[in-house]
Amino acid sequence: MKFRKFRSDKLWRDKIVDEVEASGSKIHFKVLDDNEFKEQLKHKFIEEAEEVFASRNKQELIEELADILEVINSFISQKIVSSIALSFTFFFFEKE
Repeated sequence: MKFRKFRSDKLWRDKIVDEVEASGSKIHFKVLDDNEFKEQLKHKFIEEAEEVFASRNKQELIEELADILEVINSFISQKIVSSIALSFTFFFFEKE
């Protein structure tokens, strides 16, 4: 059996890696250090923001905004930023 090669310089969820490997594909991946992961999250945020911009209907908009929330939650869960700092900043700027 011949395998096709492709490169994907993107963040993948653990479940997707498991599913692809379960299908018989061979995956080579790199576990990112904290700084690399933070930089990739920034790229992911930009990618999702572009998809929000390109959304064509309400459902697509909702799905893409949910993806942005997932990225924000990743920033929080990885302790890159705190939810308290985000909430405080949001509240502060909302008052201006």
